[in-house]
Amino acid sequence: MSEITQKICKHVVSRDFSSNAHAVIRTNQLGFLPHAPKTAVLEAEGEHTFRLIECATGEVADEQVITAEKKDFGVVAEYRFSHITKPGMYYIQAGEYRSYPVKIWERALDEAFTFPVSYFAAQRCGPSTTGY
Repeated sequence: MSEITQKICKHVVSRDFSSNAHAVIRTNQLGFLPHAPKTAVLEAEGEHTFRLIECATGEVADEQVITAEKKDFGVVAEYRFSHITKPGMYYIQAGEYRSYPVKIWERALDEAFTFPVSYFAAQRCGPSTTGY
């Protein structure tokens, strides 16, 4: 395990990530491209201070106070952090609530393409005779 991976694991594991099952911060599970729109949603009423925290250092990369609004699917606080373009691993915290780790990097969407292709290769009958 690399030194940076150890630091990330130590920082993330040391946090108390208990949260109310009815109000967790939802994000894109694949991650975000650096210059793409980035949004997270918390289903909870009231005002919330959202913090985007770097997993490796524990430093707050962004902080915004968001007031929940009634939307199509209920009352939610919508946190927008598109202005953050620095690649890395982050998590979002709002009071007692938090997100799972979120990746921002140029290859954030690669897994969405490589996993299905590798699945097709695993499902064929016998080894490839063409090299594809």
